Formats: sequence, C-alpha cells, structure tokens
Amino acid sequence: MEYYGRGNKDGRLELNEYQPDWEFEHRYLGAFHELKPDEEGRVKMRQLNHKLRNKDLGLPEHIRDDMLRRADMNHDGYLDFHEFLRLIELVDSHAHLDRFHKAVALASYVVVPESERPQFVESELRHYNCCPPPLFMILISLTELALSLYTHFTLEGGMTMAGGVDRNGPLIYSPFRRKEAWRLLTYMLIHAGWTHLIVNLAVQFILGIPLELVHKYWRVGTLT
Repeated sequence: MEYYGRGNKDGRLELNEYQPDWEFEHRYLGAFHELKPDEEGRVKMRQLNHKLRNKDLGLPEHIRDDMLRRADMNHDGYLDFHEFLRLIELVDSHAHLDRFHKAVALASYVVVPESERPQFVESELRHYNCCPPPLFMILISLTELALSLYTHFTLEGGMTMAGGVDRNGPLIYSPFRRKEAWRLLTYMLIHAGWTHLIVNLAVQFILGIPLELVHKYWRVGTLT
C-alpha cells in the first residue's frame, strides 16, 4: 500500500513499515473497530473518510483532521490495522509514548473503554509525570499502616477485620476534647479494622497516586 506525502525522496511512504508497539496497538484498536473491518481485517478508504468527515471516530481532533487531509492521497482503496497505525504515526509525530507513560497507560486500559483510549492519552495521560514524585499519597498510606500496626499491638485484643479502635487515643476525634484541635486532622489516619484500612490503601494507591501524578501533592493534599 502506498501513501503519498512527506517521507522518501520520491515523496512516497510505505504504510506497511509499522514497527510493533503493544501499547500503541491497544490504544487505537477500538478506533479501528469503529470502522467495522471486513473478514480480512480491512476497511475501505471511503469508509474511513466518511467517519472522519462526520467526526464519528474516537480520535483526538488534531489527528482526525490531519488524517482526513492525507487519507485521500492513498490509492489502494483499503486499510488494514497496521496500515491504520502507520497512518496515525505519519500524522502524529508524538504517537508513541515513553516507557513511563506506556506503563501508566497499560495499567489504565483495564478500566478505560477501548473507544475512549486515544482521547484519554491526549487529554490526560500525557500530563502524568514524576516531577515531583507522588510521595504524598505514599507517605500518608505508610503513616496509616504504621498507626494501625501500633494500635493492633498496643490495644487490648488488637485490631480485627471489622473493629479495633482506641477510643481514648490521642488521635481520634472527641467532642469532649475540642480544645485539642489536632484531632480534627489526625482522626482521618485512624481506621475501624483491617478491612477499612485495606480498602482505603487500595483506593489511595489505585486512584490517589495517578491523581497526584497529574495534579501534584499541593492540590491532592488540600483535597485530602
């Protein structure tokens, strides 16, 4: 399949020169399926053009518009999945992610629908970075775990799966000790049993760390 545009000296690019990229393929698989490929896994170019013109394809706007301008230059009439990916590569110089963003993307694809993955990568995931690293959620989680272990070994009977709170401890909120203002903050570190702690830690790691990667500790900390 020949694609005429920028590239080789004769102005021709081979769309089948695609190099395998597992994350890239999973990101755009849903968009390709929206084109309803035939039994051989190919779609007609006019079908692609129709989807692009009607904005029915789940692609970021700048990629969709550039593909629309370039797709008419193709003279084969059909597009398979790897050629579709190669075409995206040609119109998006930043199509492939670095290792860090690939790892985050592959983890997020467990919950992000196929049709929404390209938009998710462009609008959200590219903003993820480790500068500064997401230490706030990690430190909060370690503090909660340490306090729970301390309670378990010092409280009579220890913590159970559904209970075990030191109601006379210095951290839990008490309406009879309103002058001890720190309790308004420290009570959030106390958990009513191992089940409560495990669920909280899971949410903080699964949702909290990705949020901190985007919005940083000063925003996440304020909301927390």
